[in-house]
Amino acid sequence: MTVALTDQTLGNLACSIPGATRVFHQYRLDFCCGGNVPLHEAATSRGLDAAQIAAELAALGASADGEPDWRSAPTNELIEHILERFHERHREQLPELIRLASRVEHVHGAKPDCPNGLAEMLWTLQQELESHMLKEEQILFPMLQRGINHQQDWIRACKGGAPGVSEFGVAAKYIEWLALGAIAIATLASVLPARRAARLHPVRALRYE
Repeated sequence: MTVALTDQTLGNLACSIPGATRVFHQYRLDFCCGGNVPLHEAATSRGLDAAQIAAELAALGASADGEPDWRSAPTNELIEHILERFHERHREQLPELIRLASRVEHVHGAKPDCPNGLAEMLWTLQQELESHMLKEEQILFPMLQRGINHQQDWIRACKGGAPGVSEFGVAAKYIEWLALGAIAIATLASVLPARRAARLHPVRALRYE
């Protein structure tokens, strides 16, 4: 296993082994822009022991063997996992963390090592996360689920199954929104300069012709 890990790219290891990015940060290995570089090559270029790094990654992989590969999981299953593992946890734990941080600041705020401002920072984080999660729950996830259902419906019909009940109008609606937005932008781009030029002295207005 260790030998196989040294031949894999940093990007693949970062995606497949939870905690691998922490190991890469520790050894200053670039798994982002250098994600296509094999572990042994990246380690050698920095004078590191690739086998030692691979052993640490193997230990992480052994502890995560029961985790599914979410890159290949069905989209509906992935959405349920995100909602349960992250959205629900954030909404459950952040309010309690804010309450505890506020209490610590209230009781120990005068001490130099008190983390003053932590409660406010956590509250800001909670608001931003809530906004992000609501966008996913109300817009992104429903669009993904509708897209999956329509795609499966079309494929089944193309293979000679039951006639499709999905309409291409579903996609047309979004295309219409994009087209209207493009028209609005083009209109504003032509009208606003002309309106501004109309208010100028005739000689200055020539610059907008």
